[in-house]
Amino acid sequence: MKPQQALDRFGKFINYILGYRPDGFGLVPDANGYVKIKDLLKAVTEEDGWKHIRRSQIDALLVTLADTPIEISGNLVRATDRERLSQPKITRELPKLLYTCVRRKAYPHVHRKGIFPTSQSKVVLTETQALAKRIGGRTDADPVLLTVQVQKTLDLGVMYYQAGDGLYLADAVPPDGFSGPPLPKEPVEEKKQPVKETRQRQNQPGTFSLDPESFAKKYRGKPDGRRRKEADWKKDRKRARKIKEKW
Repeated sequence: MKPQQALDRFGKFINYILGYRPDGFGLVPDANGYVKIKDLLKAVTEEDGWKHIRRSQIDALLVTLADTPIEISGNLVRATDRERLSQPKITRELPKLLYTCVRRKAYPHVHRKGIFPTSQSKVVLTETQALAKRIGGRTDADPVLLTVQVQKTLDLGVMYYQAGDGLYLADAVPPDGFSGPPLPKEPVEEKKQPVKETRQRQNQPGTFSLDPESFAKKYRGKPDGRRRKEADWKKDRKRARKIKEKW
């Protein structure tokens, strides 16, 4: 296929995603029809035959095609033709169960506090586990699948919006309204035995340490200070007597 033909085909595919069926790819445009370019790229590269697509190919649609199918604003993109897009609307025609995924690292917090929006303005829920896992896999390689009991959440005051075929939105889901796998067990910390430290006293300059045992060994059997002084005095007196006798 020639480069221009490949680009035309890619433009039609992007137009279908953004202008017709974003819900089929797990995308929820905002009130102005925009989605994040990084989210679009993740959705596109999940499809067979489009895994090679990068941001440069999206930018090329703007400068190469005469009738560009997209509009870009910063890190957002939307379809030029948005007539077939429908805005999310409140609904009570819901399945018994809905599904969503959360990051595994965030699961303990979600388990305690409930499900709240992260990258989207609302919590995205799906009718099928497959689509929920597909969306969850865009932020975590091993997301945690949660099952929402719809009637219980309705009784708790949750309001749902339908955002396409099999795609629903909610402001939040309380912790009593969904179930998931057991929380991972926290590792038990082993109690560390106290370590007996043998510290050697370090003498500061101009000081010395006195070891009673070594001191006793060194001076055992030697006269005390008083007796040593007395012995020295006697020696001096004898020495003086000898000198006197010589003279």
